[in-house]
Amino acid sequence: MSLAGNPLARLEDGVFVVVLRGGGMVGFDGEVVPVGDRGIPRLVSYERPATPGSPALELVIEVVDGLPVVTTVKLSVDLTEKNADGRGCRATDVKDTASGFEALVEDALAMATFVPDGKGGWKRGWPQPEATRRRNRKGVQEARAELRRKVTPELLQLVAQTYRQAGDGGRNAAVARSFGVSERTAGRYIQLAREQELLPATTQGKVAL
Repeated sequence: MSLAGNPLARLEDGVFVVVLRGGGMVGFDGEVVPVGDRGIPRLVSYERPATPGSPALELVIEVVDGLPVVTTVKLSVDLTEKNADGRGCRATDVKDTASGFEALVEDALAMATFVPDGKGGWKRGWPQPEATRRRNRKGVQEARAELRRKVTPELLQLVAQTYRQAGDGGRNAAVARSFGVSERTAGRYIQLAREQELLPATTQGKVAL
């Protein structure tokens, strides 16, 4: 399933909502936080209404320690609705949802992704070109792949040490080489080390050691 199409962005009760062709919606709220070299709101949701033969679907994705994590998956059928077929949710519905689950999560996150504005903040243009969504999906895929690697205090200590010992102009690359990850993931490790005060906070236009 692809979320590509002609989305319409609007505010609903203070939550930014992107309405997608086909009836689904991506909503996001809260502070935008770094995920790799992009930014994602702390809370992202996806909702798809029920249709004949298909239950409604709700996903909730939260950014925890710099990584987007799915915290809610909900399938539901309202048997009082006119389009309800009376069959309720079945095992095939779960199977169908699971088969496209990763792509759906990545597409929802790509739709909610922001990029640096060059002034220490984030920006998000509307509508979002397909080429931009593809780049966002790739960044999301790389960040989520790192869920398999547990980020521990010991790891962040080593990241900070590697960062300090590296020469000017190649600190992110040095961390990436040392830990066998992409430079985008290395940047996330460095950001987490800063949040734990293992490295000083950055100043716009300056390198903090």
